[in-house]
Amino acid sequence: MDERQQAPRDGRADRPARKLDKNTITLFLIEQNLSPQYKGFIFLRDVLLHTTQDPSGLSSMTAVYNAVARENSTTYECVEHNIRYLMEMWCAQKDHPHWKRPQNKRVIALLTLHLLMGNEGPIKL
Repeated sequence: MDERQQAPRDGRADRPARKLDKNTITLFLIEQNLSPQYKGFIFLRDVLLHTTQDPSGLSSMTAVYNAVARENSTTYECVEHNIRYLMEMWCAQKDHPHWKRPQNKRVIALLTLHLLMGNEGPIKL
């Protein structure tokens, strides 16, 4: 067996790939203790749908935010602001007094990678 044919050593070869649709991403975000009561939750879900389908979007969040804004009949600024507010609420919930809220792009990249790698359970920031 050459390098291209070797099965992964982490045991994921037997696990079927998870379908990354809106429902799957919604459940994943709820599992991360993000609250669906905020508009930013919907925007973040839609951003993750874009970035999991095309990870190159992580290098240009402006383009992804604009696409999500068009889909939701709103503005880029509204998408960015509501995701930022969702992140602030998430960080406040974690109750770390000296913990700074990470940038949206970093959290989106981390969540995207977590989804693409098929990891389960809550992530650690």
